[in-house]
Amino acid sequence: MFYKRLNRLLSLRNIIIIGTITLIFTFFKLIYSGDLNSENSNHPFARVSERIQQKPKTMEIDWYDDSGHRHEDARPPLSVARIAKYCNHPRGEPSGEEGLVPKDYVLLNAHVVIRHGDRSPISKLPDGKHQNISCLTDVTQFAHVPKLYNYVHVMASVSQDRSKESPFKMWGMYPAHSVCADGQLTGLGAIQHVLNGIHFSERYHFQHKLFNENNWQDKVVAYSTEVSRTYQSAIAFLYGLLHKFEFDNINLKRANNINFCEYKFVGTTCFCQGLENVYVRAGQECRAEMGYMSLMKRYKNLTRHLSDILGIQEHKLQWPTSLMDGLSSFACHRAHFPCNANRICLTSRDIEAVWEPVDYLSNCLNKSPKYISFAKVSMFGLLKKIVSAFEMAIHNGSGPSFHLYSGHDTTVSPLIATLGLEDGLWPGYATRIVFELYSRLSSKDYFFRVLQNGKVVTSEVVFCKGLTNGGFCNLEHFFKYFGDYTFDQLCHSVLASIKSQ
Repeated sequence: MFYKRLNRLLSLRNIIIIGTITLIFTFFKLIYSGDLNSENSNHPFARVSERIQQKPKTMEIDWYDDSGHRHEDARPPLSVARIAKYCNHPRGEPSGEEGLVPKDYVLLNAHVVIRHGDRSPISKLPDGKHQNISCLTDVTQFAHVPKLYNYVHVMASVSQDRSKESPFKMWGMYPAHSVCADGQLTGLGAIQHVLNGIHFSERYHFQHKLFNENNWQDKVVAYSTEVSRTYQSAIAFLYGLLHKFEFDNINLKRANNINFCEYKFVGTTCFCQGLENVYVRAGQECRAEMGYMSLMKRYKNLTRHLSDILGIQEHKLQWPTSLMDGLSSFACHRAHFPCNANRICLTSRDIEAVWEPVDYLSNCLNKSPKYISFAKVSMFGLLKKIVSAFEMAIHNGSGPSFHLYSGHDTTVSPLIATLGLEDGLWPGYATRIVFELYSRLSSKDYFFRVLQNGKVVTSEVVFCKGLTNGGFCNLEHFFKYFGDYTFDQLCHSVLASIKSQ
């Protein structure tokens, strides 16, 4: 009898314990799953849930990192739109509208102009406050992308066997140093362009048959400026693009200027004496605008704040563009921002504030008549080369069908201004501008498209405004843009018009 009563008591206690645990578990599950929202404000737990749900939204909270340093803005840098756009951090396979057209259109020719991938800063923070960045390429998180996962192994193998006659023989084929020197491509930068290459391979190789495994040696050509980061970016892109990477058969050429201008297309040396003065004057006018000067007053206050945190004398802090370059390595690589002895740290908000005058200047230049004139002369040779390739594709189909130009922000920015594209912000890492030539089966006409980072922007192009249909512009408008004038005539015309102002 005693034992029966004891067993009942024990069973009752177990039921109470299990019930209590279940209730607690359900309570926390409801809170963290978001089932207790402000939609049901009468719920007894609604206010608690609201506080928990609202913190990540506002991010206006103090926090301490692993070292105990205090931060007033807990937003991760890559959650801030402007920072994320510039860093262009890989988030799965890239997307874009390249090659996505109605079945009535046949792709004949394509030109892809890229900015190199993520790099170490050229303008470092003074007094040794910069961050050392690894130039090793870590692909362990991309096991689900076999092509990318094998990148380092293939590059290491090919590097040992590549021809010593290569015009790029003084540079490594891929980032493979424990610490980056100034302005070197990082492993992250290589990954960006391998993924871009895979994206274009899917659209142009497999979908449109622009080249195939038997003719790619003749149909794919690439150009790189005389800098290791653009060369390695081109190699990474081509590795992703080509079904089988055979380095000795790749047609990769060395450009002797950042604008990819060639004598055979312009009939001259591609040099316009005095053109740099046009660029300088455009910059001076933008910096003299009230909007920019107002931002620079705020920037002056910001540099006092940064000086206190970084322990750097205020006069040593560079112009916004240089400071942004130095700070981008922390933001793009998810590194802890610098802190002072009082545990006050730089935040994402500080980085945003540095971007403000940078973006103002970029937008101003993109709309400046002087800068646009500078850009037109600078890009004349490249656009002439693209038009010539389009003509050849139409008339006899000979020559390369895919062209890659691996350049810099100073390549992409004037191209954006020349075309009249609306997004004139400083181009992010691995930015791409694409020109596609199509024939339409039903009309036998030829059309082209322009894409900026995967978005069709043909309707923004200055010589196609109001003339596009479904994102296509008739090729004749591209031809008319050049008229009959030469590079030298354009150069002299721009310089004369600026001199008369």
